[in-house]
Amino acid sequence: MRLILFILLLSVFSETIAQESRDSVFNALADAMNQRHVYDQQKEIRLAGLKALLESEGKRVPIEEQYRINSKLIEEYWAYSFDSTFAYVNRNLAIAAKIEKQDWGIKAHLKLAALLAFSGRHKESQDILSRIDRQYLNDRLKVRYYECYRKIYSNLDYFALLPDSKEEYGRLYDAYTDSIMPLIQQDEDMILGAREWKLLDEGNYDECLRVNSLRLSRADIATEKYSYITFQRSMIYQQMSDRQQEEEYLALSAISDIMASRKDNASLAKLALRSYEDKDLEKAYQYIRFSFEDAIFYNSKVRFVEIASSLSLIMEAHQTESDKKNRALLIFTVIVSMFSVVLFTLLYFVYRQKKNLQEAQLELRKINEKNIEVNVSLETAMSDLKLSYQDLAESNHIKELYIGNFMNICSDFIDKMDNYRLTVNKLLRAKKYQQLFDMTKSVEAIEEEIEIFYTTFDKTFLSIYPTFVTEFNELLVEAERFSLKSNDILNPELRIFAVIRLGIKDSARIAQLLRYSVNTIYNYRVRIKNKASGNREEFENQVMRIGAHKLF
Repeated sequence: MRLILFILLLSVFSETIAQESRDSVFNALADAMNQRHVYDQQKEIRLAGLKALLESEGKRVPIEEQYRINSKLIEEYWAYSFDSTFAYVNRNLAIAAKIEKQDWGIKAHLKLAALLAFSGRHKESQDILSRIDRQYLNDRLKVRYYECYRKIYSNLDYFALLPDSKEEYGRLYDAYTDSIMPLIQQDEDMILGAREWKLLDEGNYDECLRVNSLRLSRADIATEKYSYITFQRSMIYQQMSDRQQEEEYLALSAISDIMASRKDNASLAKLALRSYEDKDLEKAYQYIRFSFEDAIFYNSKVRFVEIASSLSLIMEAHQTESDKKNRALLIFTVIVSMFSVVLFTLLYFVYRQKKNLQEAQLELRKINEKNIEVNVSLETAMSDLKLSYQDLAESNHIKELYIGNFMNICSDFIDKMDNYRLTVNKLLRAKKYQQLFDMTKSVEAIEEEIEIFYTTFDKTFLSIYPTFVTEFNELLVEAERFSLKSNDILNPELRIFAVIRLGIKDSARIAQLLRYSVNTIYNYRVRIKNKASGNREEFENQVMRIGAHKLF
């Protein structure tokens, strides 16, 4: 009996310790998310220090030193900004070509191929790899070369829809893995990593965890290595159906990514999906929004595709839950109001009876005055409640329209991507490489998508604020007012101020959304303010009030 009691107490104690450990991990994740700007500032300081070395107080930096500094900048930017990494890799390519150093050129080309592979640009990566002559590669560079191909076929295998394609990509992935194995005998961590994957495939989870623990003990948090190993550990627990441990190590991987300012990451998005499956919609919404912001910052094609599938599910579920809370709040407000009226009524009658015993005429006058004050207060309260309801209704209406349009855009984009994939696949099979090159070289598709985006934005915005153009013109001097050819299409100036009306005032953010330059946004804003019929400093605040409380 005592043994059974001891076992029960031990079980309860162990569960308590495990829960406290889990809570501490997720509290640490929340803290890291709140401190993202601090880690990013530290990253920017390191980047600024390296860039300063290229200037060297006005002295010309030797071209060989420029190559080494660029290489350090590439490593700093690697999972932080695709565009900046791409720019510095191209600088090193130019340096290698200028001084005719073949080994430097090969290293830079391998770096570029890896960058393209990791960001989902597989065809471009393959094109670069196909131009590299393997006879000039030493064992270290061959490992990088084969790793690029492994990443390409790993991604293609993950996203493949056809069984035959998936099988072929998996076979090629295994083939390049086999090519790497003889070359990494001196790298213990790579050997252990390869062994860990093999044990996982074989289902030997205990030994797989032991190897992973050994690798994890040699990794520091806030490094790519720590993030990757903890993510792998979460995959082991996923195969073991240990949901709690899987989520804890996804959280640890996400913490490491945030502390290292690694914007190209997968842990938090996967954790968002797990939270959604656990019905923790608030956390799921916070995690997926955070991941989406990182993906936008990094400009990762792969992450956009990964996040898009779960983003709409989580956003829709979060909105539904928010609507439920709003309805519950409304019901609670009505109930409190009813009780308040009842309580006030009771107090009123008690007060009236007491005063009637003293002086009927004086009490009657006081009661009348009190009633007048109460009526004014109630009218004011009802007016405030009506305005609050209109604000809430307006906000919900805007969310519904934009979420609907967002889902349509995502759906159309997926269809276009699939058609594009089928076309590329067809041309590849037909070996029509020149036609494929001509097709991918053209920017007409991008320009067409931008025009579709503008048209969709304009129509959606004007459906929400149909009087926007009219009210906007009223803020301008008569000679400078706009006259549009189409009732549902805005010009660039009106489109910029339409974004401002939605609450986005930062010129850099507006430029990113509308694909204009920051200078263009700034010039348009200044030019329009100069045409204002009233106070120029208050012009944008007046724009923010256009259409307020007129949607319903």
